[in-house]
Amino acid sequence: MKFGSQSEVNQIRSLLLKHPRDAFISQKNIQAQWKELNYSEPPDYKKSLEEYDDLVEIL
Repeated sequence: MKFGSQSEVNQIRSLLLKHPRDAFISQKNIQAQWKELNYSEPPDYKKSLEEYDDLVEIL
């Protein structure tokens, strides 16, 4: 698998996404790890799911 980014204006040909459900797992998990992961505040799990779905729809 090749990775790279050469242009900020050409059409996207491929994209790799990880669903926040798989990344964050749960709000409880976020609460336990957000400081350790150097977030400025704990991410909102439910909102991240909604925003991800919106992004996928746009793409």
